[in-house]
Amino acid sequence: MADLPINPNIRPPLGTFVTPGPHPSHGGNPYSDDMHQSVIVMWQNGDDLQSPFLEHLRGMKLFPHIVTCQRWISRFVEYGHVNPMRATGNHPSEREIQGQI
Repeated sequence: MADLPINPNIRPPLGTFVTPGPHPSHGGNPYSDDMHQSVIVMWQNGDDLQSPFLEHLRGMKLFPHIVTCQRWISRFVEYGHVNPMRATGNHPSEREIQGQI
């Protein structure tokens, strides 16, 4: 069965499969807040983030890469949170100063 056109106003019939979006490492949506928090809790508990089990999950694209985990940990240490950053594409965000022309 071919993919149905996506229209948010029309519900697809029951039993219709949804095609998964791209993996977060390939430009998909960012990882969920639960995933961010679980990595931080594992780090705080002193768990090994390079254990064979986690490497197996990484191989199946079910757990973030170790560099991603390290980036989240450094962001948590520096800012106290692991909120995803706003996507700006290839354009750096421009600072707008009120009152200046």
